[in-house]
Amino acid sequence: MVHGMRLKQVELSILFVYIGWAERYDGTEPIEGDFSYFKRPSAVISEASAFHPDKDGLYRCGIGRGELGGKRLNVVFVARNRKSNQLKIVGIYVDARVEMDDDWAVAVCNKAILIPSQRRTTLGHWPSGQGLRRWAWRRDTKGKEYPLLRKEFNQLLTNLSRLQVRKKKDIIETDSDFDGFEGVLKRRFVVHRSREHRLRRAKIRQVLSLNKGKLKCEVPRCGFDFSKRYGELGMGYAHVHHLKPLGSMPDKGSSSNLADLAVVCANCHAMIHKSGESRPLETLIPS
Repeated sequence: MVHGMRLKQVELSILFVYIGWAERYDGTEPIEGDFSYFKRPSAVISEASAFHPDKDGLYRCGIGRGELGGKRLNVVFVARNRKSNQLKIVGIYVDARVEMDDDWAVAVCNKAILIPSQRRTTLGHWPSGQGLRRWAWRRDTKGKEYPLLRKEFNQLLTNLSRLQVRKKKDIIETDSDFDGFEGVLKRRFVVHRSREHRLRRAKIRQVLSLNKGKLKCEVPRCGFDFSKRYGELGMGYAHVHHLKPLGSMPDKGSSSNLADLAVVCANCHAMIHKSGESRPLETLIPS
């Protein structure tokens, strides 16, 4: 996800697409109001993983049945929050290309903005009619457009441009007895639970040191090693799982250390959190 990025390609066609509601769209949580098409096993184009990059760093999501005119466009995703019953803008694909999966169009991009749920603006106008998508503006093709959606897009650009990204100061750290403080509710562009990235890096270095340079999934009966599978590309790569879920921490945060983390592979991490759960590592894979 890329936050605070300016959409320079505003001259591209602008397509609004209706998907189900989620917090993260990273494949680890249920989708509210999802469409039957996205329940297929083809997770690579599922709305559930729309803002989780694949191994090539690309984002993919189905954007409706039938081919689209034009091959490059900005895609704005909207979803209905069932608690408030409001339709909100949840994210954007910047300068996406269109591919086809059977008779479904799929947007693919390497720049995506996911707007955290607390800062998603209400969509003031959604034209009636069937289908998942509505054109705000077409550059290369003729067809119906909705000027009010174009205004919504321009307002969205204004809102995003207000976000200023500040670089963090370089911090020299040691791995021994490394403690961090995580889960604090911070108010910047959004209200969100901060994640202590230094802890993640320190955990990976600790495991590499203890295991003679090997970084295997710590879920019992798994042991997946990215470097063994992908060679140099996978060197030093793994997911780091919080044994104490951040969502269960108090609003003021709670201290964490390396013992509270586990190195896991992407598959195990997804299964640990499937349907919003946080399953114990030792129960994940049947013996």
